[in-house]
Amino acid sequence: MKSLLFQLVFIGSISLFVTSCSSDPCETVTCVNGACNEGVCDCAPGFKGAACDEIDYDFIGEFRSSAFILYDCPTNKEDESYPTDIDDKVCSTLGDVTTCFRVLLKIEDDGTFFLNQIKTKIEGSLSIGTPNVTEGSYTISGNTITLCEPGSSCQTMTLDDTQQELYWEQLPPKGDLCGIGWRLSRR
Repeated sequence: MKSLLFQLVFIGSISLFVTSCSSDPCETVTCVNGACNEGVCDCAPGFKGAACDEIDYDFIGEFRSSAFILYDCPTNKEDESYPTDIDDKVCSTLGDVTTCFRVLLKIEDDGTFFLNQIKTKIEGSLSIGTPNVTEGSYTISGNTITLCEPGSSCQTMTLDDTQQELYWEQLPPKGDLCGIGWRLSRR
């Protein structure tokens, strides 16, 4: 009788051990934007977190102007948006003079950036371009990047959820001063 009882307990223990070893470690794991691997989420590109439910913003790369924005005064609301042309510039003509603006931003993975704002005036056949180059380092917090030039003020830009477009409010609206902004698209 003891032998039979011992055999039943032994078989029950083995059965419990085999059942616990064969259970799926991913059975209770939810990966929102990724796949479970041995009980841990492997996140799809652009996502992070234990459940891959947080956007992992990637600012590294090159962005060029895609729209120029004017704010309405005094409401400080976006008034008009001017798309850039095939050369990433927006132009306006007054009389015989055409003025064009464009922006190029390169964000490097070594913590530095290069920002080139180009203003070109075209009068007849004469074209005068005045680049304004800014270089420095940056910090990232969520979907916001802050670009800082040594010994100068910093500029903040916001990356959208698609991670394809940066928004930059170049001159914030204050009182009677109307602001301007840029949309920069990843290239």
